[in-house]
Amino acid sequence: MLKLPNKDIKRFWSKVKKTRGCWEWIGTLDSSNYGQMSVNGKLILAHRISYKLFYEKLLNKLCVLHKCDNSKCVNPRDRKSVV
Repeated sequence: MLKLPNKDIKRFWSKVKKTRGCWEWIGTLDSSNYGQMSVNGKLILAHRISYKLFYEKLLNKLCVLHKCDNSKCVNPRDRKSVV
């Protein structure tokens, strides 16, 4: 289960640039151009962290997909989740 201490939540938001539609990740990217951040020593995709912050629930097998087709976007409202 992903637990986010306040220091990590603040660090997450310091790496997000909000625009009208996309919230662009300006931190570290993986080889597929997705944002990523280390939490408790584990690399987590930034859009999954954002989804967790807004919807409180993130299942290990849940896929969080882009509607906007921008791999750097972490706006949870531009996502849909499927199992």
